[in-house]
Amino acid sequence: GKIYRIGEIKIEGNSIFSEEQIRSVIGLNNGDMANAEKISNGLFENLKKIYGSQGFIEYTAEPVPTFKDNPQNASEGIVDFKITIEEGKQFTLRRLEFSGNTFTRDSVLRREVLINEGDIYNQGYWEYSVIKLNQSGYFEPIDKDKDADFRTNEEEATVDINLKVTERGRQQISFNGGLSGIGGSYFGLEYSTNNLLGRGEILSINLAAGNRQRSFQF
Repeated sequence: GKIYRIGEIKIEGNSIFSEEQIRSVIGLNNGDMANAEKISNGLFENLKKIYGSQGFIEYTAEPVPTFKDNPQNASEGIVDFKITIEEGKQFTLRRLEFSGNTFTRDSVLRREVLINEGDIYNQGYWEYSVIKLNQSGYFEPIDKDKDADFRTNEEEATVDINLKVTERGRQQISFNGGLSGIGGSYFGLEYSTNNLLGRGEILSINLAAGNRQRSFQF
């Protein structure tokens, strides 16, 4: 078939962001080669994230293409797009809950989350919060989509989130010993926990005793 270039792009239903802002996210201008992947990523990934950062988690877009001949070049065609956007309501985070943290206190998880209950929901903040929870080292890798259960209330425009986590082993005990020219023969014991009493605090004790040196670290 023919190669198609972008013709006219009409955008309807938008009130939060201007046409210029939406066009810049899509990244295609008049005369550019029509790139279906670029249009799809712009509308259903990039623009969805931008709307989600403002609490519009039910954003949808429908692009309708119209193909026609190019009177100036018979070997090419022109495709016009009519993009209809449904922004939906702006949602607020009503309740944030956690499950699976049988030992770790809720406050340890909440301090890593950038959204508080009562705030306008922000998808970008939520995804970064999951990254921070993964970096804490207290849990098995958390998937922001599979491990999070979202419950929305259409009438009140609120969202509840329940995040499922699986705790990691939090304690470590090791023994060591050896012989050195300075310290002589020695034997050591080390105990550490990265989540003391479920408060997300670190405790480490290291004991070493030999015929020349003794040490204690807390």
